[in-house]
Amino acid sequence: MAVLMAVTAAIVFTGCRAASGNVSSAASLEVSEAAEIRISIAEWAETEWEDFSCDYFTMSVPKGWRVTWGYENDILEWSVSRPNSISCVSYLEQDTAANSADEMASYKTRSFMEKGSAEEYFENLYNTMYELKYPATGSFFRAVETVHLSDNEKVCAEFPNGKLRDRSSVYGEFSENDVLGEGTYSAAVFSTDSKLWTVRHIIFERAPKGELKNWQPVYEKIISSFAYTGEVTFSDGEPADVGDTSPLKAAMNARKLTDVIQQEKHSDIVGGY
Repeated sequence: MAVLMAVTAAIVFTGCRAASGNVSSAASLEVSEAAEIRISIAEWAETEWEDFSCDYFTMSVPKGWRVTWGYENDILEWSVSRPNSISCVSYLEQDTAANSADEMASYKTRSFMEKGSAEEYFENLYNTMYELKYPATGSFFRAVETVHLSDNEKVCAEFPNGKLRDRSSVYGEFSENDVLGEGTYSAAVFSTDSKLWTVRHIIFERAPKGELKNWQPVYEKIISSFAYTGEVTFSDGEPADVGDTSPLKAAMNARKLTDVIQQEKHSDIVGGY
């Protein structure tokens, strides 16, 4: 009996030593196990398309998105917005920014500029507009990066006596009704004989913060499909082809690496990845 007990004790002791010796390897196996990953089809990838047409233009739009437009005094504007979201892409043929505060009051324009740049125009426009519309939310517009696009001969042809001062795409961050958003804003700025900065071919592309890059393919298809009809007349010459550049792609690609990393982290957190 004593011998049997001794043998049993030896076996148990040896097993405990073996178990204690494998603790580190067992822990490493637990740590190295793959984390749970959620994979789903991007919402924009399932977008259904339909044709939109009116007397003045035609284009392709996502099915169910809202289309608003207007045409007056040879000026065309339109907007395509995603339901229940700040996501949208908009186009405005013309706006005028005065050269001084007095001129701004007399011409009843929405902003005035000293430098005559696209960045300055959008900062003035958005800060003024959001302060008036949402005074209690602390809304803001902050330009992060400016991308200079190539000059367009069609745009320049509209003002033979003027000077193309800036043709840029500005990446910005803003807040609306306490919802953070980001967007790109493209415009061509001219100085005319009257010394006023005339802003033409304005494109807005907006989405909730962290989602702008996801809607890039949708915005690009909308803009590139846009075409004027024969009913549109322009007193200053032919307009630029809206689909000849991609302001969104230019602005997104030109962001600093630190900005990209921050946006990716934000997008992952919001999406639950």
